[in-house]
Amino acid sequence: EMVAGRSSPRKCPSFYNRRARDEQLRVLLVSDIQCSLTNVHQLAELLTTRREYVDMIWVTGSLTVLSEEDRAVPARFSASEGDMSTVISALENIQCRVVYVPGALDPDSTLLPPPP
Repeated sequence: EMVAGRSSPRKCPSFYNRRARDEQLRVLLVSDIQCSLTNVHQLAELLTTRREYVDMIWVTGSLTVLSEEDRAVPARFSASEGDMSTVISALENIQCRVVYVPGALDPDSTLLPPPP
């Protein structure tokens, strides 16, 4: 549809936050956070200071640091799941959608079960 010589804005998908000031989807890719809330908070502060907005953050693994030995200890495994939730919550405080792919150091419980 044309309006005054320009096409009308396209309807954005439901996940699109529209905090970005242009018509492009802005995605921030991070990896290997390894439970560093300090780095996540610094990232949020940097984005705020620069007035940069992102619509989505993609995290590609290693939100936690769960060693093979820790996997065998239920309390450490459970604590790692809690650490992962804390990191994701901190990323969500940036006010955008967070999508993550668990890495080798993340709890197995975050993986999708294999198809039947």
